[in-house]
Amino acid sequence: MCARLCNRVIAAVVLLAGALAVAASGALAGDKPQKPPRAAVHVLRATYDVYQNNEVKGYENIERTSYNDNTITFDVEYQLKPTEAVTAHQSVEMFLREDSYFPLRFHEEKNIDQQGSTMSLAIDIEMVSNVAVYTTTSPNNTGTRNIVVPNGTAFVETGVVYIYYPFLFWYDNDRGGRQNFDVLDVGGGRLKSVVMEHLPSQTITVGGQEYEADLYLVERDRYNVNLFVGDDGRILRVEQNYMPVSYTHLRAHETV
Repeated sequence: MCARLCNRVIAAVVLLAGALAVAASGALAGDKPQKPPRAAVHVLRATYDVYQNNEVKGYENIERTSYNDNTITFDVEYQLKPTEAVTAHQSVEMFLREDSYFPLRFHEEKNIDQQGSTMSLAIDIEMVSNVAVYTTTSPNNTGTRNIVVPNGTAFVETGVVYIYYPFLFWYDNDRGGRQNFDVLDVGGGRLKSVVMEHLPSQTITVGGQEYEADLYLVERDRYNVNLFVGDDGRILRVEQNYMPVSYTHLRAHETV
């Protein structure tokens, strides 16, 4: 009698333990935290006019979006018409980590129209650890190569404003002086370096309004760049000496 009763008790305990295990596993599976969908939390839009010899020759539209997954995207449209016969247009998508401004991905499409003839090129860069997977695509050819880069390497190209925001994030104003940064020139996939220095502030006029702006000198391999930055971190004016009297003025700015 006792044996049968004991066996029943043991069986009941085993069944109960099994049920609890199943319930626990189900609870663990059901309680697994769900990652929230990627969503924009802050959008900043800016429009710049590009001047050459005191004439507006193009524009740059920048949309900078912060997301809830620690990423930032720069969506950029750039157009330059230096002469009536030539129009250059670029569209860019650049992805960065928000906490470090280290680049993650880059996509650019370039089109140059010259007297009815169009040249087009797409550039894609995917960062895998400290390797930049660099791909160029033209109508007749596609090529990919791996470029080993130092950690924290920035992307640069010529004539645009958006690429200087990571440098403003990295520059240590408390330390000041000349500070070096590694860069990858996206136009040719070449490793270079730039030097940035915070100089005394200046009063500038942009859109008929005066601003007290911080001045940063950026020394690139073939020319220097003056960045005039407002107290809210906006780039107000850029002077780039890669061609005669070339500079960019902020025309419009809004935050969403």
